[in-house]
Amino acid sequence: MAAATQPLKSSTGVELNSMEHLGRKLPSITALRAFDAVCRAGSMNAAARELNVTAGAISRQIKSLEEDLGAPLFRRGNTSVRLTPFGERLRDGIVPAFDRIESVTREARDHNRIGPLTVACLPTFTLLWLLPRLGRFAEFAPKTELRIVSLLSRDIDWENSEIDVVIDVGRWPVRSDLIQTSFMQDTPGLVAAPGYWEKLKAQTPSGRDEEVLASGTYLSIRSRPYLWRTWSASSGHVLPAEPREIWVDHMFLALQAAKSGIGFAPAPKVYVDEDISEGRLIAPLGFVKKPVPYYLAWPRSRSDDRRIRSLIGWLKRENARVI
Repeated sequence: MAAATQPLKSSTGVELNSMEHLGRKLPSITALRAFDAVCRAGSMNAAARELNVTAGAISRQIKSLEEDLGAPLFRRGNTSVRLTPFGERLRDGIVPAFDRIESVTREARDHNRIGPLTVACLPTFTLLWLLPRLGRFAEFAPKTELRIVSLLSRDIDWENSEIDVVIDVGRWPVRSDLIQTSFMQDTPGLVAAPGYWEKLKAQTPSGRDEEVLASGTYLSIRSRPYLWRTWSASSGHVLPAEPREIWVDHMFLALQAAKSGIGFAPAPKVYVDEDISEGRLIAPLGFVKKPVPYYLAWPRSRSDDRRIRSLIGWLKRENARVI
């Protein structure tokens, strides 16, 4: 004869006779989500647009929740809804709870995110600094795949963009929603082909630097039109009032034109070190002493993304290699 089933007891001696005592007794999560959306959006129609359902579906979920809880949550008007006192109490508990759920699940996704890390960079930085070093990144972080795209604007919709992190030059405005960190300092200078500078110098009566600067052609960059003004302010050298200019889209085009003897180009030192050491370019006025930072920026909500941490560690190591 089978032994009689004895009721389970907890460590405090309380009998646990059914699974009802073991689980949470919660309303429908779908209904709570609809309630949360209405509270934040301010209307059934706006909540429906947020959740990509009909206003009728939202209304039915709210009605179901009211029946489950045994009290009205909203006072309904012709075009809007207003919370009842009971609805306000529920809102004060539910909305922060959903905020917390969203936060911790996003952190979990970011920490365990897989797939390529999309990095937006200026084209010249990509071509002249990043690409020649990417083989070493593969050795440093073999499990992290990079996808490099062009940085077209600092005005990025981080929530809807494919971009994970930005590499840019110059200090970004401080924003509470972004993490911003510098990994390298650089100094800009004026560069030219050796023969171009010497030819201009021979043609000026005094051979003074300012006369040479006044007689040359300036290669200006549409993506960074401020570079000559920045260089002038940092170096103390005065630009001509009406310089002769040739405009190109990107810095690497300006550097190629400078190597061909077409004019002067403004260039960060790290981009032209090899060209200078091999005699293709000279920096006749040296490089300015005021450093310019290279920055990474990414959303604070992705602070635990291990792929970004790997990229930062590698960039700082590469900068130390250069130094």
